[in-house]
Amino acid sequence: MSQCSLIKNGLVYYPEKGSTYCCVTEPKGEHRELFTFDKWDEKREYELEKYQQSKTAWLPECDTCRYHEKVMGHSVRTLENENWSLVSDDDENIKTAIIKTSNLCNLACRMCGPNVSTKWQQVVAANSPNGFYEEESTILEQTTVDDMMYMKKYVLTEHLEHISFSGGEPMLSKWNVEILQYLIDNNLCKNITFGIITNGTVKFTDAWLESIKQFKEASIGFSMDGLGSVIEYIRPGLKWQTMVGVIEHLHSNLPELGITFSYVAQALNAHTFWDDQTRMEKWQHDLESETGSFLDNVSICRFPQHLSYRVLAPALRDKYKMTEYTEDLPYEERQYKMFMRQMAWQDNAHNTSLKDHNPDFFDTEFYPQEMINEYYNRRIMVRND
Repeated sequence: MSQCSLIKNGLVYYPEKGSTYCCVTEPKGEHRELFTFDKWDEKREYELEKYQQSKTAWLPECDTCRYHEKVMGHSVRTLENENWSLVSDDDENIKTAIIKTSNLCNLACRMCGPNVSTKWQQVVAANSPNGFYEEESTILEQTTVDDMMYMKKYVLTEHLEHISFSGGEPMLSKWNVEILQYLIDNNLCKNITFGIITNGTVKFTDAWLESIKQFKEASIGFSMDGLGSVIEYIRPGLKWQTMVGVIEHLHSNLPELGITFSYVAQALNAHTFWDDQTRMEKWQHDLESETGSFLDNVSICRFPQHLSYRVLAPALRDKYKMTEYTEDLPYEERQYKMFMRQMAWQDNAHNTSLKDHNPDFFDTEFYPQEMINEYYNRRIMVRND
């Protein structure tokens, strides 16, 4: 079964680029068509045709969900189909929207890049990572007055039942505050469930807390790919105790609020995956947050490939007991080499150490020394640039 209700009833908006129907990463070489709001009729015709195609076969751009369903037993597609199971097949209104109003961000998470984070752009400009990214000045992408007008016309309507903010870091965008206020002022929020995916570095102000209360239901997702020093390494700039404080402050003010931990399973947290599951599920239990199990909120990194399980040598997969989740992502030496080169220049940029984070990547029991040297050679090269 490959049919997906998101194609018909979903919208994902990107500032200065346009909108499509889904935000799940496409396989390499595939992409979803983006349409600006002034081409709304063309967009809907295109997506409704795609929806009909999905009834009989997997769309190439939807292969990530197919993979997740095979490995994890669920995907964004299965979740959204369940959410909108009561929507009739001829109801073509936008029911759920993920809004990204800005790429403004205060972190340079290792699985992101300059296209989605202004902090990443600053890191690239300051560190000249030759061979990886072009040097460029910071480019702030954000929504426009015209796009807000179109959004109110086509998306923020009485048909909308769910809205979620993403980023960048959505807590930093003034446009998200404007959208919230519009939904409240027009009495639309009472029929809408609200969500946000945040990196946990920005405290929810009293104004934000009051706005969240106005919605039918709300759930706050925290991007959490590990605990303590693990997440601090994966998301440079994040301070673990700050994140804990933000979560505790939110829970103390809105104790009935659903809180989820969104976890990207990747090479950098494979060594702590099972311990993370135990500790995060206990934390959610302590928060009395009934938002599904840890595995329900796990997405397996496939791109960039140099952060995926393709980096893990077979013996390391056995050590971490990750064989089940890595079967369709076979080990590739070239991805390990790319991984070591990438981590080398990023460690220089952030004054961090992959070896301190996980010494297994430097162990000749798992990798030959000449491949391990890719890391050291790159660090020397960067220092000499």
